[in-house]
Amino acid sequence: MPPHHVPAEWADRYKGTFDQGYEAIRAEILARQKELGLLPEDTELSPINPHGGCPYGFCHP
Repeated sequence: MPPHHVPAEWADRYKGTFDQGYEAIRAEILARQKELGLLPEDTELSPINPHGGCPYGFCHP
């Protein structure tokens, strides 16, 4: 097994869980935190990259 990789049987448990992408997951987590009362309703997500540009050299709509 190469370094920094989890065993396939461990990773397979999460297959498909994060397929919607980082931006969508951030929005879902924020909504859930608001529903739980952990954050005020008017809380907004911060920009993904506050230093400008797109992460990894590409942007998603």
